[in-house]
Amino acid sequence: MEMRNEYEELIRENLEIDILSQDSRYDIARVNEMVEIMLDAICSQYSKDLSKKVKSAMGMKQREAKYVCCIPYGYKANPLPANPSATS
Repeated sequence: MEMRNEYEELIRENLEIDILSQDSRYDIARVNEMVEIMLDAICSQYSKDLSKKVKSAMGMKQREAKYVCCIPYGYKANPLPANPSATS
């Protein structure tokens, strides 16, 4: 929620809402609605980008044969040896 407030402040500064609210030609309720729509678009894009990054990182862990998640309850960790030939 903190990021949303920062983006809202940034949008309001760039649109100069304070100046627009003093002008009778602009309906301030409509301007506020446009700001909310912009915020929704920005926040949804942020979530999509974050999802892609998490999926990419998990895929990389899988390719490197590392744990993708935590060990299931009841199992014990059995880490792979650093050098597979050392076990022979």
